[in-house]
Amino acid sequence: WAAGVGTMHSTVPELLLETKILTRLTQLIQSNKILNSVRACFNFASSAGAVYAGSTELILNETTSVSPMNAYGFEKVKQEELLMAFGRENPRIGIVISRLSTLYGPGQAFGKGQGLIAEIARRILKNQHASIYVPFDTIRDYIYSFDAAKAMIETSNVLSDELGQTIKIIASERPTTIAEIISLFKNISKRTPRIILSDSYNRNAYNRKVILKSIHQPLKFNFAKTSLLIGISNVYSFEKQNLKILNTQLVSN
Repeated sequence: WAAGVGTMHSTVPELLLETKILTRLTQLIQSNKILNSVRACFNFASSAGAVYAGSTELILNETTSVSPMNAYGFEKVKQEELLMAFGRENPRIGIVISRLSTLYGPGQAFGKGQGLIAEIARRILKNQHASIYVPFDTIRDYIYSFDAAKAMIETSNVLSDELGQTIKIIASERPTTIAEIISLFKNISKRTPRIILSDSYNRNAYNRKVILKSIHQPLKFNFAKTSLLIGISNVYSFEKQNLKILNTQLVSN
């Protein structure tokens, strides 16, 4: 289940609607005799950044207590608890809560107010400034979207025969600063990104260091994770081609 479109900037009504839809889905599964009688695995895409936002632990893993700080984080925790309870009530359905680190990749949606890597790529190509609202030394874990999908599938396959409820961190486990991302863009695009650093964030409340480390099976996945250099190159190439198509359409119209 990765159908949610909520972000850190979503309103409470938007998030409540997502939870309502998820609740309805579990009710439909539970009321369906065929679905409720087979062994199955329900893998839910949650957000590590949202549920651990207020944590003071240096390294975050699956045993770290949740500490949401905004509506999105609180609603993600609520959705996780909803599915864990659903799993306990339906023992033939295994539940995997995949707490994803910061996702990036080609084709990230416009207008969601998120996606630093895609946003920088678009701004470079349009020769525009990109606004960043956190310090350059902020540490995050960025995982390529295709890698995250593979990891979720592999986790489901491994745990499909082990019914119960499991929390699994899905991350690259490679801490990266904003400064490193800007440097990679400079090398890839052969341009110097034009960055405006906003001072609108709260230095005391903002978690500047997010380091994720999974301690639950499967500890290692059977595929090589995409390097940040290759991943950013793919995003930049996609956005470049997409901009070319849009410009062609504008000319033809």
